[in-house]
Amino acid sequence: MLESEKYAIAASLHVVLRRKLGRVTDVDWMVKNRDYALEVLRVAREQRDPELVALAARFEAAIVPPRPAPPRDAAHVISATPGLTDLRKRARAALDGVRPLADAFPRRGVGSLR
Repeated sequence: MLESEKYAIAASLHVVLRRKLGRVTDVDWMVKNRDYALEVLRVAREQRDPELVALAARFEAAIVPPRPAPPRDAAHVISATPGLTDLRKRARAALDGVRPLADAFPRRGVGSLR
């Protein structure tokens, strides 16, 4: 959301709070400081006034970024991607005859005396 839109909503909230409660807020600080903004929203919501609650919801949506979507399961992505399962099968077939790297070197000093 644009800064100007945040300022517009904060200014509307400021006007309504001043008119209904006599509370004076700092619009600039409300847009720049998240903790201050959340406290102003708490005060606005405590009044149970429909106009204040609606403005508080709009302002909160403007200052609090939406939560990112949870990551999809990797197995689901692999199975849903066409051609990727064929690639996995070919990779497994290519590695069937390959000896593990640990078997290529003798174990010295591990579990026995030198």
